[in-house]
Amino acid sequence: MELEPRAGFGPATATLPIKIPNGFFKTSLDKDGASNCSGFNNSLPPMYTVTFTMQLFNVSIVTGDCLSNVRSAFSEPLRSGAVDGRASLSGSAVDWGRFEQWLVDKGFTWSYRKNVLIYAKRYARHLLSGSLREVDDEHALKGLSNLSKFLGCYSMFKELKENAGLKWSTETGEEAFMQIYGGQEVEGILEWVAEVKEKFEREISFPVGFMMLTGLRTQEAIDVLNLIGKFGLGAYPLNSDWRLMEHFKVKGNDGKPLFLRRTKKCFVSALTERLAHELEDWHENTTYTKLRKRLERRGIDVRFYDARKWFNTTLREGGIEQEMCDLLCGRLPRNVFLRSYWRPELGAYFEKVRRILRPYEEKLLA
Repeated sequence: MELEPRAGFGPATATLPIKIPNGFFKTSLDKDGASNCSGFNNSLPPMYTVTFTMQLFNVSIVTGDCLSNVRSAFSEPLRSGAVDGRASLSGSAVDWGRFEQWLVDKGFTWSYRKNVLIYAKRYARHLLSGSLREVDDEHALKGLSNLSKFLGCYSMFKELKENAGLKWSTETGEEAFMQIYGGQEVEGILEWVAEVKEKFEREISFPVGFMMLTGLRTQEAIDVLNLIGKFGLGAYPLNSDWRLMEHFKVKGNDGKPLFLRRTKKCFVSALTERLAHELEDWHENTTYTKLRKRLERRGIDVRFYDARKWFNTTLREGGIEQEMCDLLCGRLPRNVFLRSYWRPELGAYFEKVRRILRPYEEKLLA
């Protein structure tokens, strides 16, 4: 953050508004580095003005020919310095434990929290030093975006991102066309499932078939299977009239819906007779890492994400409208028709979904 001198004032005085949870206080610094906290006094004539946010503990600013230190009332110190008139801060000031808990409170999944925390720690120095010009990784931007929200300086992050010419990556129409035109994602997927069934026991092969027949995201499918494996299918929320698994009714330990996350959701899955029978005999506990490593050790590609693409493609080609495909995959696009007018006979739709999927059950289930 550049420190610009204001006209009419000498180099001996600086006013630093420092944002903390209880509000703003200002500190007037003299040439000897002595400080005088003046509460909300706005009458001090500033030569340099810079705003820092909560969680930053010790800041060093070059003010003219002197080095002045400002320390807030926080207990943990921040290693700091000043180079070329720019405040230089360090990630050592961040309470990473509190940041991780903040991510938990936001409802992010374990895998997302882990990824954000790794990249936030790795790139925090760029955010705190006031320049993102050396950041060229979208994972890093996601980490810093969350960190800046936690620190209360998200507007500063957006400004730094814009100054560095960074943008969130978005898939272009051309890229989407090439993926559709190539179609490699679902090519050979049934043969891949057959290979998994041939080389692995049910503990590994059944989760793959379950992903294919429900269209759930990988971690969602694993979470559902682990709940059923622990408590039994009878304890899972089911709609006996429409023969559905009602994921939206499942509550976590904190009492909040487990599968209605902030951005990723899953609502229901159609349940065929064969799939229900297989779930009644499921008593295992698994993880993504376990499934992935077992496949990799045998030299088999990990194609869990392709299972969801196959599910959507198969339903759409079978005559299921896009709105129903979206609903089964936990998506509700923001359009007026879907949210205000589309009210189909859901029972008939879910039965049609089962008719489309039944011919694949023998190939997909152990």
